[in-house]
Amino acid sequence: MDSADTETVRGLPLREQRIRIQQLEKESEHNAAREILENDHKLPRDAKTLGNYLLDRGPALQNIVEKQQRRLCTLVEQHNGLQYTLRLRESQLLEMENTMKSLERHSNPDPKKRHYDQSVRLLENCLEKMSMKITEAEHIQNTYIRVEEHIHREVREMPQVLDKLQSTVMRGQTELSEVAQISQSALAAVESTKGMLVQLERQLMTERQVIDGKLNTKHLEKERGVEGRLEREEGDRRISRASNRSKDQKKSIMPKEDLTDTIDPVGVRVAQKSPTPTNTQQSHMKMAKEMDDLKEALGCTDLQELESRLVSQTATQQQLHTQMKQCEERAAQKQEELAALELQYAQIKFNPGPGCER
Repeated sequence: MDSADTETVRGLPLREQRIRIQQLEKESEHNAAREILENDHKLPRDAKTLGNYLLDRGPALQNIVEKQQRRLCTLVEQHNGLQYTLRLRESQLLEMENTMKSLERHSNPDPKKRHYDQSVRLLENCLEKMSMKITEAEHIQNTYIRVEEHIHREVREMPQVLDKLQSTVMRGQTELSEVAQISQSALAAVESTKGMLVQLERQLMTERQVIDGKLNTKHLEKERGVEGRLEREEGDRRISRASNRSKDQKKSIMPKEDLTDTIDPVGVRVAQKSPTPTNTQQSHMKMAKEMDDLKEALGCTDLQELESRLVSQTATQQQLHTQMKQCEERAAQKQEELAALELQYAQIKFNPGPGCER
């Protein structure tokens, strides 16, 4: 067998390798026997030994023989290696056949054992299903216990919650009553201040009209007195001007100064001769006293500040009204929540729970 045969043998499967090796062994044995027979037939015919034949042929033939011997040695070594691999493959094949036989025996058991295995597998499946159901049942039981504890805790805490809500409702009602009282007092104060302001405004308007009329009469009287005085002085100046024409140029500025000097004392005398009546003084004093009382009551010192205070008071009144509405809405909502909680408490109290059914 040469190297090409060995490569082909190694590329085949195990069973085919075995068959191919047997064929090659038979062929090699047949070839060896044939060569021996041929050599046996050739020796007597030639009457020469191999050594004599090589001596006759020379060193070239000896080299060829040595090459053939080396090739034969390599072929023998390859043959030995293939035999070793063949033995290993045979042993592996035997082991595989034994395992196949054992697997076939195990794959085809007797009916009793098969029924026993089926029953065991069925019991194992049932056991797994039962374990899963047991875990689910335990989980459901734990959740039920937690829910029951939570419901009992809520039932125990429900009266406290109701008391708290009732107290908050009572506080809201008291706050509403207080806010209503404050708003009523604020409304009364606003109405009273409005009336006082209207009355003061009317009184001030009447007094202002009276004072304006008196001032106008005094101004007219003063103008009339001044005009008469000026007319008299003008007549005197005309008389003096006619008598003293030579001195008129030097004293041309004096009449104006005398006029101013005479006008001022006349105005002062007219102002002094027209005293205010006692009724106007009393009305002024009364008005000033009322204004002081109003300023002291409201804590302001100016009419604009008083007006702004009234505007802010109306704004606070509106804000209080909105707060009252919000508090009333909140109280109604709390009443509804309280009624719903009382109904829920009654249902929980008189209806049997899941614990009782169990």
